[in-house]
Amino acid sequence: VVDGSFEKVKTDHTASGLPVVLGGAGWIECRTVDILERGDHRIALADVVDIHQGRGKLMPLDALKWHYGG
Repeated sequence: VVDGSFEKVKTDHTASGLPVVLGGAGWIECRTVDILERGDHRIALADVVDIHQGRGKLMPLDALKWHYGG
């Protein structure tokens, strides 16, 4: 990150060299296939390259107190 805001975050690297946050619930590494422009959004289409389950605790979406309309 250019502004250095993640300097204190402990990280490791995937086999392909990408950084991942240590202690997380896991990570998914993807290869971008396409970026679609739809209105004021960008949608990334990707192929999954690797996936790893970490030791971190999962947080249910409702614990965030956010509402996704529908």
